[in-house]
Amino acid sequence: YEYRTADAFLKDFQLMKTNAIKLNGAGTMIAEEGVQIFQVVKDKLEQERGELTHLEEQVQEQLSNKKPMKRKKKSPKSGGGGGFDVGSSDVWANVNFEDISDDSD
Repeated sequence: YEYRTADAFLKDFQLMKTNAIKLNGAGTMIAEEGVQIFQVVKDKLEQERGELTHLEEQVQEQLSNKKPMKRKKKSPKSGGGGGFDVGSSDVWANVNFEDISDDSD
């Protein structure tokens, strides 16, 4: 999926939470985990709102330019690995998803 704004990203987590509650029932383990995941994502977005707004503005500016941006070719020495470089603005790097409780134990 492609998200141009943090709010669009959050909207999908809201849908996930809503579906977890609707399909599994309020108060079930899955519904509660859906609520917790949504809250972690929402809190992180709020914490990083300034940086995300700046990035959103840059994306919008690039999209409004008529000339497509050229991609840099990766050097064969870079190791590639088929992944992608998240750069220095990876706001999820410090999120510990293990903090979300797992009541299945």
